[in-house]
Amino acid sequence: MIAFAVIYTLLGVGGSTIYAGCLGRYETEKADKVFTVTMLMAGTVALLTLIIGFVFIGPLSGLMCKAVEYQPAFGCPEKGTFLNITANREDQKGIVRH
Repeated sequence: MIAFAVIYTLLGVGGSTIYAGCLGRYETEKADKVFTVTMLMAGTVALLTLIIGFVFIGPLSGLMCKAVEYQPAFGCPEKGTFLNITANREDQKGIVRH
């Protein structure tokens, strides 16, 4: 996750610096292209993060929680899906629903 934060920071800082430099030189067309490329790269990184999360949901749930009985809350494919959140499960004891 740190890698994605670093990539977003580099895109944000680098893109805004180049964009500001282009605007300072009154190169508005180039500034527009820089902005577009920066947004497309940020969207690509977000899409890759989403795909990696869906594809590797099982191993990621194992990394988040070592206790097997709690892994369904994180989307362990053997016992549930990524929407299977412990707080919403009907088989939880001691939870009062109104």
